[in-house]
Amino acid sequence: MGLLAFWTALLSTCSPALQDPPLKVKPGTCPEITKTCKMENPPNLCHHDSQCPGAQKCCATSCGLGCVPVHDVKPGICPEIEMRCLMLNPKNDCDTDSECSGSMKCCTSFCGRKCLDPRDEKPGTCPPINKKCHSLNPPNSCTQDNDCSASMKCCYTGCGLHCVEPCNGQEHPQKPTDCGSLQPHRTESPPSHTQKPPHIPPA
Repeated sequence: MGLLAFWTALLSTCSPALQDPPLKVKPGTCPEITKTCKMENPPNLCHHDSQCPGAQKCCATSCGLGCVPVHDVKPGICPEIEMRCLMLNPKNDCDTDSECSGSMKCCTSFCGRKCLDPRDEKPGTCPPINKKCHSLNPPNSCTQDNDCSASMKCCYTGCGLHCVEPCNGQEHPQKPTDCGSLQPHRTESPPSHTQKPPHIPPA
């Protein structure tokens, strides 16, 4: 009996580790974040779409990741707002995209939510998630594609939302190895120090 347990343990350590299958991404677009979180470090209530019931998706909310309905969300991205409203509680003209005519979306405007013409959404799809996160509440470096430079999209990587290269449908296709690569952080090169020769006093 002891020999059998020994061989079982030996085979389990020698066999190659199997990778988890990619997590399925549900169709639909996550709604725009319209509120401000009052918590300092809000917990994530989900990490991927498969943890959400029905057609709900795991999206970035005002307080971490959470399961939200994605119905009545029109394609496109709300325009960026560069000014801040001076009103304490501005009036909203809409709450969802379904209240807007045509292709207009219900977006946060200068003061309150209004029906606006959206910007084109960045092409491509988020890469499949094939890794597990070892952090309980990983931080997010983006909340929407507007936060990402060039052709990168804001995608859930398995450990929070980050800017990554899409896998297909790009205007300038990347190499397959670049699919899902994270946006590099800017780092300043340290100043070079040249070593001076030792000072030799005159004899």
